[in-house]
Amino acid sequence: VSGAEDNLIKVWDAATGAEVCTMVGVSGWVKTAEFSPDGKWIVSGSSDTPEWIYKHVTIWDTETGAVVRTLMGHSDDIFSVAFSADGKRVVSGSKDRTVKIWDAATGALVRTIGHTGEGRCLCKTWDRGGDAGCPVGGHRGEVKAVAISPAGNLVASGGGYRDNLVKVWDANSGAEVCTLAGHTSSVTWVAFSDDAAHVVSGGLDNMVCFWDIASGTEVCQVAGSAFAFVAGAATSQHHTNQRVLTAIGDTLLIVELLPQGSEHVEDGAALHAPAACFKAPQPINSVRCHGATICLGCEDGA
Repeated sequence: VSGAEDNLIKVWDAATGAEVCTMVGVSGWVKTAEFSPDGKWIVSGSSDTPEWIYKHVTIWDTETGAVVRTLMGHSDDIFSVAFSADGKRVVSGSKDRTVKIWDAATGALVRTIGHTGEGRCLCKTWDRGGDAGCPVGGHRGEVKAVAISPAGNLVASGGGYRDNLVKVWDANSGAEVCTLAGHTSSVTWVAFSDDAAHVVSGGLDNMVCFWDIASGTEVCQVAGSAFAFVAGAATSQHHTNQRVLTAIGDTLLIVELLPQGSEHVEDGAALHAPAACFKAPQPINSVRCHGATICLGCEDGA
């Protein structure tokens, strides 16, 4: 699935490259789109036209292309969306500095994590009994990236300009678990390892960073090209190691994060040499890993 500046969402056949359907109805640039785990729905986020007070997170029917429901609450452009592994929750990150968690079946807002716009940060839980808030340290700038852990109990978010932080949150309470500082520019991608012990983040500083959630520390990092930014990092399990895809310019690297105590780990380094390398015809803007299939989005629109 892909979204673009033409306000369209397109679904493609991964085997043939043929277009399956086009979804129409968004009034602004589609900045992000993701499949539900069962492939029946697509969730998208966009920058809708100025007359809309709230920007839209939209859930679509993959087969018919029809809108299933619209999630309204963000006050500015939506940069990132993700489904939980069970398909019951949607998380979204926005230029309004907030992360929102939604009930995918009803469209109800479950929780807002982030900035209230009133000079402080707030986490709110919405239910039939009203709402309650507790102060937390939200992002100081736009939220450019979000991810949900495989078990659905943690949410990771990446901050944009003037923030540059990775934050991990408790999805049930909204409490901040840890703040991970190390990027020197916008964080454009976050992903959890399969065991949710690590977070991987990529940023405009040409760095992919590997973080240990329990200690809140950086395990290691991969340097990118000085002339291209790291577009993304996606994780998948490979025996006892974590394989991570990183895009640097027109090059896709597959590297392995070695387990603690490995005989190959020397001087504290936990990163193995690239297991494979692929050159794309154009600079790579996005990376997705679905089992054994790797999907790339390039600057030429392909």
